[in-house]
Amino acid sequence: MSVRLPTSSDKYVQPLSFCMHRVMDTLISGLRTSYLPLEQAPLTLPLKSTSVSHAVANEGDNVKFICNIDNYDSTTEVTWYCGVRQLEAGDKYEIEYEDGLAVIIINKVTRSDDGTYRCKVVNEYGEDSAYAELVDTARMLQKPPEFTLPLVNQTAYLGENVRFGVTITVHPDPRVIWHKSGQKLIPGQDERKYTFITDKGLYQLIIHSLEEEDDAEYSVVARNRYGDDSCKARLTVVPRPKPADLTLRPMFKRLLANVECREGQNVRFEIRVSGHPTLKWEKDGCVCHMWSQRLVSLTLRFWRRTWRSNTSSRCLT
Repeated sequence: MSVRLPTSSDKYVQPLSFCMHRVMDTLISGLRTSYLPLEQAPLTLPLKSTSVSHAVANEGDNVKFICNIDNYDSTTEVTWYCGVRQLEAGDKYEIEYEDGLAVIIINKVTRSDDGTYRCKVVNEYGEDSAYAELVDTARMLQKPPEFTLPLVNQTAYLGENVRFGVTITVHPDPRVIWHKSGQKLIPGQDERKYTFITDKGLYQLIIHSLEEEDDAEYSVVARNRYGDDSCKARLTVVPRPKPADLTLRPMFKRLLANVECREGQNVRFEIRVSGHPTLKWEKDGCVCHMWSQRLVSLTLRFWRRTWRSNTSSRCLT
């Protein structure tokens, strides 16, 4: 068996250099084709919806929710929900969307409109949601009372006045009852002993001229048609302490001074001392008996000249 190799004279045979050029052109053309769409692909950012403000409304009001949308495009779609129920535009709901701004208006709000509202935004790159709460004023106020500032324990002296005070939510207004050791305190029953004050959610009980029997546990109960709340505190009554002993240690502020005199003259010794002490005067070690133990001056009459040199006086405290 013989094999014939192609020659350059054959019509279907091309030179090797020509074939290599064709292969290279094809490869380069393919690279250009594959990279061109990547260079021209648009830059996309994730879709994002901003938060929607909550709303409190009275029955019959109109409420508007607004949601701003970032990175929106022509394919962005907006859908509103109340809970899991999709809302449709009509007499009850006015729904608008334009250039990244989504709006819904809820007309003539009723108690059934209370709930969580959701703004869902979708495009070909993803989705996002924002939520808001609608609360009917009447439902918000239908709560039992709550102590925002409860009672605190107190200690006071006999004879003093003491004041207990609390603050309570007042929607609706509660009925407030004070108790002492479980016994109800009735306003107006003992006005000399108890004073009751009510002022816009602040409730106070003043107990006058404390006595030992006022030492007890006091409590207050607040109640409305939706429930009640209570708190308590202890009042401790103690005797007033005795005044502190403020007596100062005796201290001489002016000392005795030597005195010269003639026979028959009167001589006056004088001192100054602090602290209100009891004083004792002495002459040559012998106590001088006087009518007052608080005397701060001493007058002597010398009869003999020899005393002048031999006599000494002192004051002791």
